[in-house]
Amino acid sequence: MIKKNIGLFVEKVRKLDGDPNYVAFGKAIGVFVAMSPTIFFHTILAIALAVLFKASKPAAMIGALVSNPVTIVFLKNQIHPKAIR
Repeated sequence: MIKKNIGLFVEKVRKLDGDPNYVAFGKAIGVFVAMSPTIFFHTILAIALAVLFKASKPAAMIGALVSNPVTIVFLKNQIHPKAIR
């Protein structure tokens, strides 16, 4: 079941339409927001910035998923080491 869900997710990513720069810019915005300390507002902020900069909104949402509850502890410890202590 997990393998099927991953396969569906990969297909959705492959079917993102638009210019490669448009999609890549949306993804970059999402990853940038995911690394910010705005923990509960990642998706909202990523979509808002994608609208502002006219980038791919679905790609921005996917990029924002880099920071999820499983990886957030490790990412925040690496990015903001003094904030954890």
